[in-house]
Amino acid sequence: MSGVLQTRLGGGTVVKSDLIPTELLAETTELKIGEVAGVLEARRLLEPRVAQLAALYMDEGDLQRLRATIDLLRHGAETRERFVLFELRFHMALARATKNTTIVELVRTLFRRLEIVRDMAMHEPEEAGRAIAIHERTLRAICAGDPDEIEAAMDEHLSYLERLWEEETGGARLRRGLHLLGPNPGAGRI
Repeated sequence: MSGVLQTRLGGGTVVKSDLIPTELLAETTELKIGEVAGVLEARRLLEPRVAQLAALYMDEGDLQRLRATIDLLRHGAETRERFVLFELRFHMALARATKNTTIVELVRTLFRRLEIVRDMAMHEPEEAGRAIAIHERTLRAICAGDPDEIEAAMDEHLSYLERLWEEETGGARLRRGLHLLGPNPGAGRI
């Protein structure tokens, strides 16, 4: 009914569109406001590593999908809802580039739980421009394959949504440990 899947005569179903309506992505249970900080913290731990793995395993097809998604963010996101969908598409393409189905499922779950926060983003046109620039820097860092450059780009990428959440909720609701993790959390520790 939403145009995402198409049933073939004689059997079988194929994916017709990667643009999944946000109402289909929403969790069946609502995420409590107090739980959002934990989801942002989980994202902080997971996504930089996803980007680093994508840099290792990405093929030309993955690169083309990521570039195409940034083009869609730039030219095809006439509404905030479409912008959010294309941004989700970027992160899912990044997860798929790792060639690890468990990571793809983790990222999918993470983004379902982040729905409440992502809905706050992209209120103004300049925010969309800034978000596009962050996605472009992230992709350049991944293409360069430098783990420190990827870490820095992902820090900027993640900090943007974390700051929006803190501003929208009226204060620093993220746990202090989130900002103390810094690059390569756990490095040098047992």
